[in-house]
This record gives sequence, structure tokens and C-alpha cells, in this order.
Amino acid sequence: MKKIVWIGLIAGCLGMMPVFGTVPPEESTGIGSSAADTLSYAMGRLIGASLMRSEGADKLAQELNRDLFLEAVSECLDGKSGRMNEQEAYRILQRAQERWRREETEALKQAGEAFLDANRKQPGVRTTSSGLQYRVEKKGEGPKPTPQDVVRIYYTMKRTDGTVIDSSEKQGRPMDTPLGNLIPGVIEGMQLMPLGAKYVFYLPSKLAYGSQGAGEMVRPDETLIFEVELFDIEAGAAASGR
Repeated sequence: MKKIVWIGLIAGCLGMMPVFGTVPPEESTGIGSSAADTLSYAMGRLIGASLMRSEGADKLAQELNRDLFLEAVSECLDGKSGRMNEQEAYRILQRAQERWRREETEALKQAGEAFLDANRKQPGVRTTSSGLQYRVEKKGEGPKPTPQDVVRIYYTMKRTDGTVIDSSEKQGRPMDTPLGNLIPGVIEGMQLMPLGAKYVFYLPSKLAYGSQGAGEMVRPDETLIFEVELFDIEAGAAASGR
């Protein structure tokens, strides 16, 4: 999720100015009839742009009563106490952000369940008792890995809309890792793969990163698609510490 930048907003906007080097002389922009008009519009743009880069920006744009927002800004500029103090305002903002996160998580969870429900009916897709779905892209021959083995894989991790989150191509090399270090759905699925095979795994959130997600990379309760090609197995390497 995007970082919260609402607190200290104006100070943050002003603090960015030196980054751009020498401030150019004032010039006419056709906004209003004075330099003060131009400055007023510029500050509004900076505040608005910062708000729209903040967490929950889409929800804010939908819910914000702009008349009350401008009333509160005017009260602050006039030095008035207004209808609430800053501590109350922070608490209200925090509660709104928590509600938006819950709504986003629930929508994501429902979208993932709908995707998996439709996907399980696709040709070639199989479903295990845990809820893992997979499709064989290329058959392999030879041994299958265990959680104690080190595997060498090419992989691509995607969202259900096809957006690539991470891949061995992005990293510029295959990944060598103990199979037991991977997320639960991939650990389960790769034990079905003979050496040389390529599978696509469709992972319910509980078999991926769960309700915690993975930082900004994977959102909480997100369903994932994981494409894996198994190139090598070093049997028992993880268990022996090699």
C-alpha cells in the first residue's frame, strides 16, 4: 500500500522545493490577476496531488465533502479552532483508513474466490484437497523434489489479472532455494512435479501469503498465479546443510 503522507502535508510540499534547484522568477500563468492568485492555485495543486498519492486516495476522492474540507482549511488559515482539534482529526482519519483497508481486503478476497471458482472449470486444471489448483504446461521425467531438497527453478509470480509481480527473468537468473522455504502452495505443488516439468499453480491466499500479504508486493488475502519450471534438484541438500 501507498505510504500515508497526509500528516505534515504542506510542510512536505514546501520541503520538496529545494530538490528542483534554483527557484525561477515569478511569471504570469494566466491564473487570476496576481502573484497571490497563482500561489493560491499552486498550493491547491500540491495539496491535491499529495492527497492523491496517499493511501486510500480513490476512497478519499469518492467520500470527501469538498465544501467541508475547504471550510476546515480556511479555519486553519484564519487561526480558528474549528469544530474539532487535530488529535480528533487524526483519529477520524485513522479510522477511515482502517475501514478502507478492510473494504479493499474483502473485495480482493471475493475477487480471488470468484477467479478460483471459474478457473477450476477450465480444461486441464486440477484441484487438490487443500484447494491448490494447477495445470501441467510441460511434463517432466525423473525424480520429484521433497521439502528438504534444494531446487533450481525459473518462475513467474502474477496477480489474477496477469500483472507480473516478480520473476526469475526480472532477477536475471534462476532461483536456487530449499523447497521448504517457499510459500505453502508452491511447496505442495512442486512435490507433484517431475524434473524438467513446467506447472502453473493457482494459489488461494491461505496457500500464498495469507492475511498478512508481503509488504507492497502482495496485498493481504490476494490470490496468486505462480508459473514454475523445475530445472534441477539437489537431493537432501537443505537437510544436510550443504
